Amino acid sequence: MGITQVVPSISYTGPYPRSPLTDNNHSPFDVTLGVHLYIPARVTGSIQINTDWGITHSETLTLAPGEKVIVITVSTEGKSVKLWWPNGLGNQNLYNISATFTSPSTPAIVTSSRRIGFRVFALVTTKDEGKHLFYFFLCIVIFIFIVFYLLLFISTHPFLFFENR
Repeated sequence: MGITQVVPSISYTGPYPRSPLTDNNHSPFDVTLGVHLYIPARVTGSIQINTDWGITHSETLTLAPGEKVIVITVSTEGKSVKLWWPNGLGNQNLYNISATFTSPSTPAIVTSSRRIGFRVFALVTTKDEGKHLFYFFLCIVIFIFIVFYLLLFISTHPFLFFENR
């Protein structure tokens, strides 16, 4: 019996950001964990999730033999976590999250943990003030250049494109 891997997936649960988020100005996150277990025989036990930000979640399960994936979602409280920042822009705040499976029928306690960071990437756009025409013509010029280059290349290297007959 064992935990083969723990796969975290983090999602931002707040409104779409219209300005950069800060450590004191962000909504909660949901962390969905896929806990992969290998069970050699039918077993009843409990799985417990512990986090550095103070959330504990526990479930009692009865599992059949084989590979199993248990999906559990835990949330952060609004300001209970600090954001992860790229190198040079702030601290790389990381948090431990662990999954533990225990069963009264087996003395082994199986634990696996991961370190995760919280960050939101958002494309913040502003009103387009006539710049779309410039980009449209730029795309046309680039397309014409590529077509011209390909025609020139094909005409100078026909043996790459046509069979000898």
